[in-house]
Amino acid sequence: MAAPGSLVAHQFGAATQAIITAAFHEDLSQLLPRCRRRKKRPRSGYRVVDGELFTGAPRWRSSWPHRAPHLSDAEQAFLDGPCEELCRLIDDWDITHRRADLPPHVWEFLKSRGFFAMIIPKQYGGLAFSAYAHSCVLAKIEAAAQRSPPPSPCPIPSGR
Repeated sequence: MAAPGSLVAHQFGAATQAIITAAFHEDLSQLLPRCRRRKKRPRSGYRVVDGELFTGAPRWRSSWPHRAPHLSDAEQAFLDGPCEELCRLIDDWDITHRRADLPPHVWEFLKSRGFFAMIIPKQYGGLAFSAYAHSCVLAKIEAAAQRSPPPSPCPIPSGR
């Protein structure tokens, strides 16, 4: 059995459909609670960006005014200095398979160079790094841990 809406679509023209749709819309809109004006407008720019993405024609400059993140001079110096030095100290095989812990000299290095205080404000003795800098440090350490030679040949999936 066909749905009532499909009968209307097949028996009447576009003008009649518009009249019937308007009548249904008016009746249904009286049954539903009114949406406050504040809820109709998006509160942030992200909803606008989402809407423009789904249209397929986003206006990037007006919808996304954010700049790409960048490291400050202090953050870059930390990444190039203590972080690079830590990467040379890391032996992933020793840490994960022999000790199940960091060696004492690595723990001491982490404490003395402020690795545990990267996001703490300077007024409390931290480095006050941005979330982006913190993420860069963690990514660099993870990459260094992955550079350690594997203990046996690693199988590579064939993709089949």
